[in-house]
Amino acid sequence: MSGQLSAAMAAGNIAEAATLAFAQAGLGVLSITELFGICGLLAGQDRPERAIALYQLWLRHCDTALNYAAHYNLAVLQAQTGDQHGAEQAYRAALALQPGFTEALLGLGLLLERQRRPEQALACWQGPCDRIAADGSPASALQLQLLNHFGRVAATLRRYPQAEAAWSRSLQYDPQQASLIPHWVALRQQQCMWPVLAPLPGLTPAQLLAACPLASTLNASDDPVLHLAAARRQLAALPPPQPPGEADTDTDANLGNSATPNGYQHARLRIGYLSSDGDAALASLHDARQFAIYLFCNAGIEGTAARPLALPAPSLSIADLSDAQAAELIRAHQIDILVDLHGHDSAGRPGVLALRPAPVQINWPGQPASSGQQHVDYLLADATLLPPQLAASISEQPLYLPQLFQWRPRPTPPARRGRRSAHGLPASGCVFCCFAPSTQITASQFGCWMRILLRAPASVLWLQADDEALRDHLRLAALRHGVASERLVFAHSVPLPLQLARYQVADLFLDTLPHNAAGSASDALWAGLPLLSCSGHSLASRTGASLLQAAGLPQLHTTTLEAYQQL
Repeated sequence: MSGQLSAAMAAGNIAEAATLAFAQAGLGVLSITELFGICGLLAGQDRPERAIALYQLWLRHCDTALNYAAHYNLAVLQAQTGDQHGAEQAYRAALALQPGFTEALLGLGLLLERQRRPEQALACWQGPCDRIAADGSPASALQLQLLNHFGRVAATLRRYPQAEAAWSRSLQYDPQQASLIPHWVALRQQQCMWPVLAPLPGLTPAQLLAACPLASTLNASDDPVLHLAAARRQLAALPPPQPPGEADTDTDANLGNSATPNGYQHARLRIGYLSSDGDAALASLHDARQFAIYLFCNAGIEGTAARPLALPAPSLSIADLSDAQAAELIRAHQIDILVDLHGHDSAGRPGVLALRPAPVQINWPGQPASSGQQHVDYLLADATLLPPQLAASISEQPLYLPQLFQWRPRPTPPARRGRRSAHGLPASGCVFCCFAPSTQITASQFGCWMRILLRAPASVLWLQADDEALRDHLRLAALRHGVASERLVFAHSVPLPLQLARYQVADLFLDTLPHNAAGSASDALWAGLPLLSCSGHSLASRTGASLLQAAGLPQLHTTTLEAYQQL
């Protein structure tokens, strides 16, 4: 019968081979090699249910040293067909027979994560991760995957020290993981693990920085040349645009072609914004007699067609559209000028701009850096943000606004001011604050703040940090500078009206360098809190100076940390 099975498989007669295999499995005489072969053929012919049934029959009647592999293959097929309960049982059966089976450990943990049981996924992986290369031997590729997935899930659960430790070990075993380095650096920035670019075996700080996306590079360096290189590196990593589906074939004839280069000659100039739902108020700030405003929102906004707006509401979500579909939608509305408000941040759609859906495309930097894109023509700036000597470090042509480059909605009225004690602040003494993201706090900036506290004995520093591990890390850093840890006061993230009320009980907002606070600094000024800023050589390090110039407070702008500290 075994010869018949081999002949049927060689002839490609899958139906006959399956019949013979089921018969042999029921008798307990089907070899595991033949089992794998026929099940692979059945799964390849979109018959996974037959392969699953054959594995289950074989496991009831056969007992070999390789049964764990059959359980694993069964689990994979059950997971693919949506039988999560069966897959979990099969993975656990494989691990009961072979506890160190890395493939099954990976599969079970990922299955638990898909079932929204991430804590159990970490528990599944914790022991095996701890044992990886404990004897000093090299880690295998599958073991590195285990470490990387452990770090990813731990980061999702905000277990940042565990995530950082797992990724550090993974990079120590294999430093050539270009896709992992950005996550590791970003996590260290988020946790203020200084030096952030700590050298690893086979990786220098310069190599680590060269692998980072723009967001991390802005936080780590004041060099606009490195910022431009990071932006272009992100663009190079974008997947090629996919054409719209068959249903869109009537409207995508010009896909991939530039918009008409001479414009559309509309009576009212059509301005489109690549935006998020938080940018909706921008529409109401235009003169409706001269401009028709369209918002193309990378967020879940209801609606089926873009329309000119007279009210501050978004017109269409492009979140579920491919870059090609979004670009075609913009072309279909004959947009004269397309303005990108997000660049390479999480709400950005650089792939849409790469398809040139509008004759004129402008970067209005919500992320303070050049886009690096050849299809983005201009960058909106002001003379303080982008002095002439920095123009060579951006890929766009600068367009100068008369006062301030930054667009932000008018903030809602602050909540009631309240007392300092309600915020855990001392009743007297100076309250310095900085509510910029922790990713923007560098070792040199924190050291400067500690020297300020030492020279102002009655003062405290008020920071925003939701994670207790980060708070403890900053307290220890303060102690190393000779500053008592209780002089750091921490706040949780709150809605904007409450944040504005907080600013009203502080005395001075201390800006960050090389990535200025930007949004939170603007909010502080709106709330009446003075801002002390230090500028550098890049756009990201000059937003504070730009805000102070527009607010009529240029005397609070410095150009060195020494002058910042002294002032």
